Amino acid sequence: GLDPETRKTLESISRHVETESRLINDLLDVMRIVRGKIELEKRRVTIGRVLQRAIDICRSDLEAAQLRFSLDLGDIGACWLEADVFRLEQLFGNLLKNAIKFTPAGGYVAIEGRRRNGTLTIDIRDSGIGIEPAALPKVFEAFEQETRSITRRYGGLGLGLAISRAIVELHGGVIGVHSEGRGRGATFSVQLPVAESDGAVEPVLAEAADEVLSPLRILLVEDHRATADMIEIVLAEKGHAVTKAEDVAAALRAAGERPFDLLISDLGLPDGSGHELLRTLREQGREWPAIALSGYGQEGDLQRSLQSGFARHVIKPASQAELLAAIAAVQREPHEGAIRAQGTGEVDEKGGARADHESSPATPAD
Repeated sequence: GLDPETRKTLESISRHVETESRLINDLLDVMRIVRGKIELEKRRVTIGRVLQRAIDICRSDLEAAQLRFSLDLGDIGACWLEADVFRLEQLFGNLLKNAIKFTPAGGYVAIEGRRRNGTLTIDIRDSGIGIEPAALPKVFEAFEQETRSITRRYGGLGLGLAISRAIVELHGGVIGVHSEGRGRGATFSVQLPVAESDGAVEPVLAEAADEVLSPLRILLVEDHRATADMIEIVLAEKGHAVTKAEDVAAALRAAGERPFDLLISDLGLPDGSGHELLRTLREQGREWPAIALSGYGQEGDLQRSLQSGFARHVIKPASQAELLAAIAAVQREPHEGAIRAQGTGEVDEKGGARADHESSPATPAD
């Protein structure tokens, strides 16, 4: 294991890289919005499932900020939506991170939901610094933050809420905000149309993330040594047993020596690709679920991961929370075939094919 000072340094570097990556990807999303390039891939999903994933992603931020958190969906958790799951996770993740960012330690963040006729309303409330009345009309505009002092103190470019509004509107919904003013907190309200029920029943929020995250035997395939070490630290702290491999050949040797419950593999490896690795493992009869790590997140990249048999596609660089949320999702849905995208890694604006080899870290360490 790493000594405490080295671990502290790696964690600090990870946070800085994650912040820079988020800013870059927000800029890319704004460019897509301006060009009308955001396209949705809709499927049926319950609002409870979407919110649970967003909460999983933000859980470590809530804990680090020392905030009280509550979720009250009443009886609407099993209501169905026709939605792009990745984009809704991004939407509610943005709103939760915004509430956490502007709420001092000891405060609270709450999610409340209700249904009226054919519309779901989800409120994200906080006890944070609030918004001046004059600033309310501009909060969803790109690059708008109330004052320069807020920008200096809290960082960011004021893009998350602009992206959130675009996502809501693409789903045929409406987003709004209310605040009584400085120091009085804020409430962001999202209204989304309900999909007609087809009689399907989905268990919602039946298990907490900590209950789902039972210890696993994980084969981690990553050729970037510092990245592999950082991911191993994160997983080991959650009780998982991790075996590391640097390439396809080493991964296949490890798979032949002992059983595993989960494969987490970079897609760009020195002697092949994660797609080829998983295909070979399946041919050998090894059916444990798999999560792909990739620096690329175009729809074509996600589809290729799905076709290869990956259950989840984590976009680099991803936070610790995003990686753990992906593992929790795989454990919750071991038999679900649809691909999921997690994270907001840099993508190719031209939408062209990418080379398989990638060197950017999933949980950045250098």
